[in-house]
Amino acid sequence: MANFYLSNPEHDSEKKVKSHLKNQLGNKWHIFQGIEMNKFRGDGEIDFLVVHQTLGVIILEVKGGKIETHDHNGQLQWTSTNAKGNKFNIQNPYEQSSRQGWKLKQYIKDMVGKDLHQTNAVAFPDIPELNINSPDINPLNTFGYNKLANNLEHELLKLL
Repeated sequence: MANFYLSNPEHDSEKKVKSHLKNQLGNKWHIFQGIEMNKFRGDGEIDFLVVHQTLGVIILEVKGGKIETHDHNGQLQWTSTNAKGNKFNIQNPYEQSSRQGWKLKQYIKDMVGKDLHQTNAVAFPDIPELNINSPDINPLNTFGYNKLANNLEHELLKLL
């Protein structure tokens, strides 16, 4: 079983992802949840930092609800609709994951003087597969419910 640190999910979507990680990953995995970046700069947080002890790190952003995009003046606007039917604008989760990963990479490099092998991914635990066209999305970095529920460790290893 994976080792969990700082793990106290607030959102149902994060609880679902935690359950999949807990039930499917072996002891070579270390999972840190809710890592707050520099709060004084408003850097946000990393939903899940998924660390394989020898292969590297995955910065995993989680978005719950029904996810959609629409064109807004030539740019994709992302939305999430919750179970009650309320629609919310959300940030592009791929850009969020990438930004947080870059900040973490810089921090490690500044502190330790070494590069961190890492990649970014997004989990959508409330939908089977994401049906959105975006240049950020590829089959390796996107985890809908089906991918989270079936052979997750293999999929994460492929990503790394």
